[in-house]
Amino acid sequence: MKKIVIFLLISSLLLAKDINVGDLVRIHISGVEKDKIINEFKNSDLQLENLEKTDEGYILSIRGYKPGDSSITLGDKKLTLSIKSVLDEKDNEIYPHLTDNGDTLLYSQNFPYQIVVGTILGILSLIYLIKTFKFRKKEKILSPEEKFRKILAELSENDWEFQLSMAIREYIDKKYQTHFINGKYEVIGMINSEDIKFVNNLDRNKFSKENQLLKEETLKKVIEIYEKIRGDQNV
Repeated sequence: MKKIVIFLLISSLLLAKDINVGDLVRIHISGVEKDKIINEFKNSDLQLENLEKTDEGYILSIRGYKPGDSSITLGDKKLTLSIKSVLDEKDNEIYPHLTDNGDTLLYSQNFPYQIVVGTILGILSLIYLIKTFKFRKKEKILSPEEKFRKILAELSENDWEFQLSMAIREYIDKKYQTHFINGKYEVIGMINSEDIKFVNNLDRNKFSKENQLLKEETLKKVIEIYEKIRGDQNV
């Protein structure tokens, strides 16, 4: 039986007293397969930012966005991170100098506050509606095809696997009302089992640089799947 070893690397956890919301925590783990690590994070409040292969296992980069204790089980070990909110008790009391009014009167009962406040709100609402109507014509909602082509036109050299994975899965979901973005793959429409295998492998590859995919071949396959769906007369 493999021995599960987990230890924290030098990170915000060691350099700071607390782990705040959004802080990056790096963990070195050995004895656990990559697929099991990824699956555990799907049902966790913690977010896996990156998974890097080492000679002894994997280095995990983790963030938490929910204050409180967030736990995840990796192998036979349970990891719990206590995440602090960036707000403290002082932030909960925005106007401490007004908490003790005593017998000080801050307003006149004869002043028509409701009329003034109502008028100001009415003017602000009118300005908002005018701006919204004015700039709405300039906003263009991209179609699934336009958004897909826009992503492909802006592929980066360092993150192209992730961008292609998101682009094709989002396009499939838009056209077939599926949940490929959430990792729920299914044979539907023009999508066959070979396409699912490719998308699944592409999705996994974004977490690691193992078995580096060839960019041109990958891009060609992604476009091939896109063209099949676009030509489907039933969607």
